[in-house]
Amino acid sequence: MNLKCIHCIERYIRLPESEKTPVAWEEVQDSVTMAPSWQQMDLGMGQLVMACVALPVCLDHIRVDNPQPLASSGGLVLGH
Repeated sequence: MNLKCIHCIERYIRLPESEKTPVAWEEVQDSVTMAPSWQQMDLGMGQLVMACVALPVCLDHIRVDNPQPLASSGGLVLGH
């Protein structure tokens, strides 16, 4: 089973209907790894759920950020 890159699929979905052709679908690349990503869902009435999930991505869409000085290695924000 080949997983496709979630970001490539998003780019394809945003195309106008007239441009969604088999040739355009060929631009959607296979994923090479699963990358962690924070996702949130609003449950209504002020309730928000956040989770770190693994999303399939291609080499073109892997982004690595340098650690921020206010965050610990566990991702929690540190106080002053």
